[in-house]
Amino acid sequence: MKDKAILALLLVLMLEGCYGCPPTILRGECREFFAMPANEREAKFRTYPIDKQVDLFLCGMDLEPPHSGYAAYIAEGGEKNIPYLLQRLEAERSEITQLHLIDIFTVLAIKGHLHGRQDVLVRLEQVVSRMKYEPIRQKALEYLDEIRPQVQ
Repeated sequence: MKDKAILALLLVLMLEGCYGCPPTILRGECREFFAMPANEREAKFRTYPIDKQVDLFLCGMDLEPPHSGYAAYIAEGGEKNIPYLLQRLEAERSEITQLHLIDIFTVLAIKGHLHGRQDVLVRLEQVVSRMKYEPIRQKALEYLDEIRPQVQ
């Protein structure tokens, strides 16, 4: 059963992957960005506006191995990035992409940017409650469990 769930998740990732780069970023641009040396990528990433940062983060999450560290750079933007991230999360139809966006909120919470933001938690919970694919939903619930104590 566990093997079937992993296989199904891999299939979803392949079907929505980068192939599934966000439509606002070209595959070639993603390839060029991730072909740069790590220190150059990090410096350049921090100069981009939030929408391009998120696009590159999502593209990087579709690579093997995933480049999950960029969530921390996005979270450095703090509370000013929350409205865009919520809008992007709620507009997103792909559950795996929603999961990646919720991961950014986990980092925001750890960094203290969600303290007292019950409104954000409620919106995250609404997105997760609509998720249909159980393995992704379970991981999203784990993220919510990490976020909740930081909101209080």
